Amino acid sequence: MRAVVLVGGFGTRLRPLTSDLPKQMLPIVDRPMIEHVVGHLAAHGVEEVVLSLGFLPDAFLDAYPDGLCAGIPLHYAVEPEPLDTAGAIRFAAEDAGIDEAFLVLNGDVLTDLAVDELIGFHRASGAEATVSLTPVDDPSRYGVVPTDADGRVTGFVEKPSAGAAPCNWINAGTYVFEPSVIDRIEPGRRVSVEREVFPAMADEGVLYGVRSEAYWVDTGTPETYLGVQLDLLDGVRGPARSGVDDAAEIHPGATVRRSVIGPGAVVAEGSRVCDSVVMAGSKIGEGAVVDGSLVGRNATVGRDARVLGLSVVGHGAEVVAGEHLTGCIGSTRVDRLRADGHNVVVLDDLSTGSEANLADARSTAGDRLRLEVVDLREDRSIELIAGAGAEVVYHLAAQADVRASVDDPLADAEANVLGTVRVLEGARRAGTRKVVLASSGGTLYGDADPSLLPLDESTAHRPESPYGASKLAA
Repeated sequence: MRAVVLVGGFGTRLRPLTSDLPKQMLPIVDRPMIEHVVGHLAAHGVEEVVLSLGFLPDAFLDAYPDGLCAGIPLHYAVEPEPLDTAGAIRFAAEDAGIDEAFLVLNGDVLTDLAVDELIGFHRASGAEATVSLTPVDDPSRYGVVPTDADGRVTGFVEKPSAGAAPCNWINAGTYVFEPSVIDRIEPGRRVSVEREVFPAMADEGVLYGVRSEAYWVDTGTPETYLGVQLDLLDGVRGPARSGVDDAAEIHPGATVRRSVIGPGAVVAEGSRVCDSVVMAGSKIGEGAVVDGSLVGRNATVGRDARVLGLSVVGHGAEVVAGEHLTGCIGSTRVDRLRADGHNVVVLDDLSTGSEANLADARSTAGDRLRLEVVDLREDRSIELIAGAGAEVVYHLAAQADVRASVDDPLADAEANVLGTVRVLEGARRAGTRKVVLASSGGTLYGDADPSLLPLDESTAHRPESPYGASKLAA
C-alpha cells in the first residue's frame, strides 16, 4: 500500500524553530521527525510514501535527494498554493497517480498504531474511509469521533467547546481511503477533510473508526515536541535511549540529565541541562541553566543565563550572559478557563500582580497551567505567544493605578499600543483564531450617564486619561 503524508503546514505553534525549517525536518533525538514517521510505515508494509509538500519543500528534497527516506521510495507532490487538508490529499494522490486504496497521515503525529490492523479493519468493514481514533483527556482541541458498536462513525465534531464533546475519542490523523474519496473533494479550492469531507461521509454512514490506545502524540507544540523526545529517553517507546550524541562536547564539570544534546553542541563547565533539547552546534555557557526548554541549532546560551519553563530559543539565537527566560499571572479569567478544562499560558511582568494569584489554579491544573514572566513591550513576548500555540488570546494588560498614566503617558502608549502589536503578531504566528482585547467600560467611555447603560459598540468613546486614550488606540 502507498501512503500520503501531509507535511506542508507552516508549523506556527513551534516557531521560531519552524521559521525557516518545516516541522517534520526538526530532529527527534537522533534523526528528523519525518524519518520516524516513514520508518513506522515501512515496518507495517507501506511500499511508497507520497509527501504532500507546501512550506519550504526544498528542505525535504535537499535532505533526500535520492528519493529515499528510511529505506522507502518518496514521491514529492508540491502544492502550487495552500489547499488545506483535503485539497492537499487530492492534489498529492492525483500527482502520484494513486488509483487504489491508500493511507493518509498527518506528518507531525508520532504513534505506535498498528497500521496493518487499521488496513485490515477497513477492508473487512467495506468502509469508504476509516479513521484511527485515540482517547484524550481534553478533546476540545481536536476532532471528536463517536462511533456505534460496529465502528461506523455517527458524527464528526471538530474542536467542540469544553464539556460539549460526545466522547473523548478523537481523530488520530491516520486514515485509509478508497479512491472514491478523492471525488468528494472539490478541486481548485481549499477543502478541509475534518470540517467538510468527514462530516458528510459520516452522515452517509460510509465512514468508520478504529479505536486504539497505542502511543500517540501530536508533536505540534513545544510541550509535546519536547515530550516525545523525553519519552524515547525514558523507554516509553521501546528500550531507553541515550540523548547525548557522540559528537557532542560535555565538560566533566557540567550536568546533563534526561536531555537531548545534538552533534557538535557544547555544554560548558558548571552548566546544567535538564529535561531539555539542545540541538546541533549550540553552546551552553559556563554556569548556564537550561531546564525543560528547547534550544535550536547553532544557538548560544550565555554564561550564567537561565532558560526555563518551556522557553524556546530559535536557531542561531543568543541568550546573553545573565539573562533569564522563563515560562504569567492571571486571576479570575485564568480560574474560569481552567475550570472549563482549557490549557492556559499566562504572560505577565508581575509589575501589578503576584505569582500567588495563580496558587489555586495551579493546585488543580498541574502542568496544564504555565507562567511566563515577560513585559509585553519586549520583542520576546512575540515568540512566547507564538510558541504557546493558543486558539484564543486574552489581552488584559492594565495599570494598577490609572493616575500613573498621567505621570508617564509614554509608558501606557508602549504597553497598550506597542504591546498590543506584539500580542497580535505573536497570535498571527501561532495561528490563533481569536484575540480578545479587554478593557473596563469607564476606560473607553468615561463616566457614562447611568440612563445609557448598558453601553454597546455604537456608543461614542470618551476616554478621560492617557491610559484610556492608549487603550482606545490599541
